[in-house]
Amino acid sequence: MIVPSRWILCFCAVVASFSAELSAAPRLAAIFGDQMVLQQGREVVIWGWGEAGEKIRVEFAGQESRAVAGDDGSWSVVLEAMEASSQGRDLVVEGE
Repeated sequence: MIVPSRWILCFCAVVASFSAELSAAPRLAAIFGDQMVLQQGREVVIWGWGEAGEKIRVEFAGQESRAVAGDDGSWSVVLEAMEASSQGRDLVVEGE
């Protein structure tokens, strides 16, 4: 029996969607995004969600902080107070 090519494409799409869910990256809360400004002179809390038990690493302005997602998938880290800067910086969030 010959399987029509559209069925093969549908099958591949379904498999790809499952594998994408299995390797999903940690998500940041919606408040964090492009062109954001963080408060100077105070600790800054960064938070989001991932898979339960997932190890999370956050890097910003030379600081690195780590957390483990809780049973509900939530995680948070605290960055130390920083001085004002006009330099653009990247907030890097990585999971396992």
